[in-house]
Amino acid sequence: MVTDAKTGQVSIFPSEVPQDYDLPAIAIVRTETEHVTTIHTSVPVAERATLEVECMAISREAAHSLMELVKTALGAAGFLAIDRRDAYTPETDPAICSDILVVSHWQP
Repeated sequence: MVTDAKTGQVSIFPSEVPQDYDLPAIAIVRTETEHVTTIHTSVPVAERATLEVECMAISREAAHSLMELVKTALGAAGFLAIDRRDAYTPETDPAICSDILVVSHWQP
């Protein structure tokens, strides 16, 4: 479970965080699915899912701290961190800082 030191909880949403939702929050999007087949059949025997996990907060430090908690939790669950980037949305009030973690996971 991912928790925020101030509130004790962080909401997690598929695809996007609703507008005007209190931060911190997390949005998870499945961006890619790689199907693995064998030479014997075209039926997939496994897949690799790639997810983008956007950790949103009102400060860069809070967004980064939240991303580190998420990375630790997903790493323990067998996800591999493959990329990370920052985002900033100044036109919202308050401005939204995001730390986006890209992870992948193999599934049979």
